[in-house]
Amino acid sequence: MLHKLRRLTIALLAITIIPIMSSVPSYSADFQELSKGMGEYQYEGRFRKKNYRQYKQAAMQMATVSAWNRYVGTMPQLRQTAYYQIEDRFMSDLDRYIQDVVVLDETHDKKSKVVQIIVRLAVNAEAVSTTLNNNSSVQVAGDDASM
Repeated sequence: MLHKLRRLTIALLAITIIPIMSSVPSYSADFQELSKGMGEYQYEGRFRKKNYRQYKQAAMQMATVSAWNRYVGTMPQLRQTAYYQIEDRFMSDLDRYIQDVVVLDETHDKKSKVVQIIVRLAVNAEAVSTTLNNNSSVQVAGDDASM
């Protein structure tokens, strides 16, 4: 009897929780695109532990730019053309388009004096598209005005 009561309770919970959970808004990652990149920073002179943070930061920045460039390389040709027309706008405000940076690997070779970092970016493709679309609509409007 007790066993049947537990099964009935579990069944009732499943019936009430599943609809509730399906009504909770979910945040899809459909607008995110992932890209990996690697950055290497070669320092000069002797390794100093107090400078390692700077070395790492420089390698991280290079890895982020590398991953961003790989992302841009996956765009269709027309989008790349539109991107390169306003590349400086993107590069000056890259944080707006990058939602997350995850360090996948970090190595330090003291012999070759190289700090290497591999990252994975989550790019907000929707924000990129919005910027590209706004720029092309401005250009089209500007072209119409000159006729």
